[in-house]
Amino acid sequence: MKLFSIKAVVLFLLIFNFTINYFILNSSYEYFFQIPINSRLLFFLFFAVLFFLVNYFFMISSTIKEINWFMFIFLFFSLLNFKNIDPVYFWETIPDAVTYKNLGLSFLECFRLSLSCNESPYLLFPIGQPLLSGLFFKYIYSYAYLINTICIAIVIYILDWICKKHYKKTTGLGFLYLLSHSLIFELTPMQISEVTFTFFIFLSVFVFLKKYKNYINISSILYGISILIRPIGVVFMPIFIFVFRKKIKGIIAVFLILLLAASLNYFTSEKFTVSDINVDSREDGLVQNSGYFDYFIEIIKSDAETQRKFILFVSENYSNLYGESSKDCIFSKTCFFYNPKYNIDGTVPKYFSNSSAGERIEKYLEIFYELRAPQKFGMILLPLFTLFPLLFKRFKIEKLFALSSLLLIFPTLLTVEYGNRWNFTLLFLTSLIIEMTTSNIIYKQKSK
Repeated sequence: MKLFSIKAVVLFLLIFNFTINYFILNSSYEYFFQIPINSRLLFFLFFAVLFFLVNYFFMISSTIKEINWFMFIFLFFSLLNFKNIDPVYFWETIPDAVTYKNLGLSFLECFRLSLSCNESPYLLFPIGQPLLSGLFFKYIYSYAYLINTICIAIVIYILDWICKKHYKKTTGLGFLYLLSHSLIFELTPMQISEVTFTFFIFLSVFVFLKKYKNYINISSILYGISILIRPIGVVFMPIFIFVFRKKIKGIIAVFLILLLAASLNYFTSEKFTVSDINVDSREDGLVQNSGYFDYFIEIIKSDAETQRKFILFVSENYSNLYGESSKDCIFSKTCFFYNPKYNIDGTVPKYFSNSSAGERIEKYLEIFYELRAPQKFGMILLPLFTLFPLLFKRFKIEKLFALSSLLLIFPTLLTVEYGNRWNFTLLFLTSLIIEMTTSNIIYKQKSK
């Protein structure tokens, strides 16, 4: 007889972790030992009781298991944290958000992608995110962060739905991995393309798997829109063409969307292009090039020393993107995760000092810190999770998601990307892979 439900344990860990992190950062106490012992005991007694209640109801009720608790937890703690933040922070903290807004407002005013109606065309970004940002800024400025939060909650729902469609029982371990990353909460309210892109990509997958009426056309249109939001979406084109190889209408729909976007730029800016998707390779690549394809050719043709430098370049870029602190609380106002290892100035935190119980809690929190900001062995977790389904025949749809992750990771390693925003969509893909593979291995019960 089973004593514990894995999903109940995961759910409890998330609630406990979010609560203790939120209390640490919003507490009136400067140190843990200053909190009265009775208050500490009541806190841990409450969570001990909560654990047994959660586990009990998960063990006896199939209805409780079917509810998407992860989506509700995400919504609750996101809104709790975002509600008192000035919307200006969401619109102006990240430079790209400001650019999207300006481009969108100019487009709505003078029907041209430019930073203002008096300036020349600015086609570094495609029309998707600027248009959305312009509309949001003009009509729902103070509530745009709510739209983003709801979109990511829907993505979490979709991930859960995909897993349950293929497996009768799921573990929740993928959602533990996903929601243990502060980056998910940090970036969600920001008016940037990473959030919108993630929403449209997974919505396209959902519509395709759900097989709504006209699902081929709708799924294709959604994928096409995702490319207009972030051109990096073209990396999924090989998988899209493979999946839709017998559904030519869907492939045509995507190319028509791109053709319309390029035509719009031609008639308004006299340049037949969706956007300048090669800018990263030209400006941030190791060698001079005119675009990604030329970049590959130059590396292949280069001498042994340049190729050695390229390998080192890729290795260092991987460390910058996925190593320690690469995904930990860059945006302090939207992050409610306590960093048990470093303060903002690089010094060691003292919150749990002079308390033996506090030191144990700190060690516990360090486990989750190293999960979201990996070090040493943790550095190989991302590629390990991604490659795992490709090694075994038992994983089928997981292979497509694993290939999608590899295709999305690859361009980030070829250029100098010190920002952590590239990781946003990858975290959702990796979490989906973890959830599906662990459900396959542990429960071995596929849905019919």
